[in-house]
Amino acid sequence: MSDLQKGSDVDLTVKMIDAKTGVVVSASSASFLRSKQVSSMLENF
Repeated sequence: MSDLQKGSDVDLTVKMIDAKTGVVVSASSASFLRSKQVSSMLENF
């Protein structure tokens, strides 16, 4: 059951990112995208 719930959480996260960026991303590239955004934000300071 917990595995199923984990899957839904990941789906939700991907859908949220998809709504923001308009790009469909997989769960793995979602976390990569997030860390990339944080890095670019830090570089802008």
